[in-house]
Amino acid sequence: MNFSSFFILGGIATFAGSAFGMALPNDGGASTPFASVASVASMHPEWVTGNLTLFFAWLLVGGAPDQAALHSMCTQFPNISGSWAAEGLDTALIKEVIDTNDGSPPNPVAAARQWYLYNTEIFLAQIFNVAPRNSSFLANLCNQMNTQLLIDATLNATRMQTAVCGAAGLPVPPPAPDAGSPETGLDIEAWASSIYGWLAIGISNSTSEIASNCTALSNLDSNLTSSLGQEGLVVPEIQGIFCSITGNPPSPAQAMQQVVNLSTQIFYTIIMNIGQEDGYIAFLCSSLEIPAMNAIGLDGQFILNEICSRSSLPGASRLRRSSHRHI
Repeated sequence: MNFSSFFILGGIATFAGSAFGMALPNDGGASTPFASVASVASMHPEWVTGNLTLFFAWLLVGGAPDQAALHSMCTQFPNISGSWAAEGLDTALIKEVIDTNDGSPPNPVAAARQWYLYNTEIFLAQIFNVAPRNSSFLANLCNQMNTQLLIDATLNATRMQTAVCGAAGLPVPPPAPDAGSPETGLDIEAWASSIYGWLAIGISNSTSEIASNCTALSNLDSNLTSSLGQEGLVVPEIQGIFCSITGNPPSPAQAMQQVVNLSTQIFYTIIMNIGQEDGYIAFLCSSLEIPAMNAIGLDGQFILNEICSRSSLPGASRLRRSSHRHI
């Protein structure tokens, strides 16, 4: 089986309902997050790695075209997981998700709920690790976060506010009115689709295999492409990754550098757009720590430079902030 084609065509074409911008409910059927963060007493970068791994694993499971393909992934796992291990993902977690779902047809809707959960957990784990020396960071963030802006940023607002405010020992504040920022979700959808592409391309064994997937992505019919766009996976972003590779397949280090760049863009865009109170950006500038952000797979210098350069701009707290870094 060409597992690379399975990940690209199966994962993209069948993972319906995994929209980065959809408010999919956590109905209690989702797995327990990798870490239920409750304090910032110490750094826990493994929270981010674990949730990123589970995010990717559920994309694979939800994208399986049929049960036979899922079973093949299970039995052939030692032969296909090397690149993920080299990229720093927890392959034991990936295998656990695959094995648990082997034996029954893939359920994209159920997988979508899991994906939505881990998307929020990734950002939550980052939040609990980026300002370890600021004891008031979570309390301030609790009071600054806006429910509608959290939703627009593709997050489960209830989970975010309950976890952050609970850890700070504060009640969740009443919702504040806001017109929202739906454009934020569009940026995140594109970058998150690219993360999936860079993790999926690591399984490719040859330039010809990558070229084959490039062609397959380019030939998706317009209705399918449109449907995928509405569901949150941006096919041109993934296609662009495969079609840009003309030499040898990227190494795990090269692929993960792209994941770091994209994760940095997502974190920066979310953190800058979930609060609009006066002084919010200045609060971030004085709170976030470069070494702490670096330790969880982000480019801390870039994030802090971008935030602090905007903290003194007139009306900065009322503007949508997105920095399209070259990645």
